[in-house]
Parts: sequence; C-alpha cells; structure tokens
Amino acid sequence: MKSHLKKVALCAIPFMLSACSFSSLSTMDCFSDNWKNIGYQDGLMGASKSKFNDYRDNCRSVGKVPNYRQWEEGRREGLKYFCTLDNIKRFGTYSYNSVCSRYKYGSSHHSSSLQRQIDHEQRKLRSYQDKMDRLRRKVDEGYYSPRQAHAEMEHLEKKIEYYEAKLDRHMREMS
Repeated sequence: MKSHLKKVALCAIPFMLSACSFSSLSTMDCFSDNWKNIGYQDGLMGASKSKFNDYRDNCRSVGKVPNYRQWEEGRREGLKYFCTLDNIKRFGTYSYNSVCSRYKYGSSHHSSSLQRQIDHEQRKLRSYQDKMDRLRRKVDEGYYSPRQAHAEMEHLEKKIEYYEAKLDRHMREMS
C-alpha cells in the first residue's frame, strides 16, 4: 500500500510542478467553458498571444484543449482597457506596442503626439480662462466698464468654448 502511494505521489509531482509554473491558470481552469473571461483578464494585464501557448501546454497535461477563439475575443476586449496613454508611461513603449499596435493608440509616436496636442490645448484653454478672469476683475474694480469689456469677453468666451470642445473630442476618442 505504501509503495503504491509513493508511486502515485511521484507521478503527481511533475504534474503539480507544471501546474505551479502557470500560476495564473490552475488545472481546474482547463475545464472552464469561459475562456472569454480568462482572455479578458489576460487582456487587462496586457498579455500577448503567446500566453495562450502556456495555457495550451498546461491543459494538455490534463487532456483538455482551451478555446483559442473565445480566449482571443476576451483578450482583445481586455486590451481595449490596457492600451491607454497612461500605460505607455507605466509600462514603456516596448511592452505597450507589442500588444497594442492594432488599437487606436497603438503607436507611441501617435500617442505622444496626441498627448502633446492635448497638453497644448489645455494650456491655451487655461490661458484664455485666466484672461477672462483678469478682464472680469478689471471690470469689477472699475478699470473697464462692462460695455468696454463686452467685445473682448465675447471673443474670449468663443475661444474657451472652442478649446473645451476640442478637449472633449479628444477625451471621447480616448475612451
């Protein structure tokens, strides 16, 4: 009886070690029907397609075949949330571009160009808002009459609306 348990234990060790090497996927996950959710979670973490090879190898040891189509569909959904301008800064352009090249902001050049444009527009907006505040203070302090400041205020309001609309469009593009 003891020798039989030893044989079972010895046979189980390689299986257990291979399961440990893929900590993100337990052997129980190999029996999952929800590969889309597993792929989604991987996409949120920026996993590349090669991650699926690990799953395939791990599940082969228990006689299961993971569903690549479902996994990839989920991974792509998750990558939509991973592939952001913030993650370029957080993870660097190499890891970002290796999984995000097919998405809107997949090239660091385009992303950094867009970020520079947004930064420029935010500075312009603040500048016009500051000018408007100074003009209102001057009217309040009696340096200008409301009538004298009216044309300049209208001009500044149009500029402020213009830059707010541009920034709003960029934010919608990014989401």
